[in-house]
Amino acid sequence: MSTQHFQLVSSQGYYLQLRIFPLTKLPVAVTLESSSNGDGANVVGPMDIASCSAVTSSCGQGFQMEFSLGTTSPTVGDTYFFNVILQRRNDRDMTPTVTGVLNNFATSLEPVTGASSSTTPTFTWNDPANASNYFYAFELGYASGGTIWQIPSDNSNSNGLTSAITSVPWSTTTDPTGATNPPTVTSLTAGTNYVWEVQAFDNNNNFAVTQVNYQP
Repeated sequence: MSTQHFQLVSSQGYYLQLRIFPLTKLPVAVTLESSSNGDGANVVGPMDIASCSAVTSSCGQGFQMEFSLGTTSPTVGDTYFFNVILQRRNDRDMTPTVTGVLNNFATSLEPVTGASSSTTPTFTWNDPANASNYFYAFELGYASGGTIWQIPSDNSNSNGLTSAITSVPWSTTTDPTGATNPPTVTSLTAGTNYVWEVQAFDNNNNFAVTQVNYQP
C-alpha cells in the first residue's frame, strides 16, 4: 500500500493506492473492508478491488485500486483491512499500514501558461528538499485528458529520474535517460491547453505530485 499526495491545477488531496500480488498462493478476490483511523483517513466498506486482468493497468497479475481520502491526510501507521480469497477458497485477512506520506514537492515548474509561447519547450523544475532521497517521473498531457509523454515510459514507479535530472528538453527521438521514448506529437499546438507534472516518489512508492497548466 502506498500514498499519493497531489497538488493539481484545480485541487489538492490524498489517495491510497492499494495492491495485492500473488506469492506462493494465487488471490482470486480481494475486498477492502471498513477501516477507521484516529486522523480520519477512513474507508467505508466493503469494496471489491478490481483484478488487474480486468482493467487497463500496469500492475500485472494481482489486484489494484486507488481510493480518494479527499483533503484528509493519512499518517504513518494508519491501518486498512482486506479480506483476500485465495485459490481453493481459503480466506485470509490482511492489515497493511501506511509507510509514508510525502509533503516534499517539486517546485518552480516551467513553463506555465503565459510564461512561454514555445511549442517545443524545455520543461524544468526544482527538486524538493533532500532531493537524493527520491526518484522522479515526468508526465505531459492534454488538459482535456490523454497522455503525450511520460518518463519513465512504463509509468510503474519501479524506476525513475534521479535528482541529477531537473529538466526535460523537447525531443522527437529520445528522453533524458537515453531511452527511445519521444512524445506522441512532433510539437505542441499553439492555443491548446496542456498539463504537465513532476512526481517525487520514495522506495515504498509513496509519492508527491505537482501539476501545472501550460498553453503555448
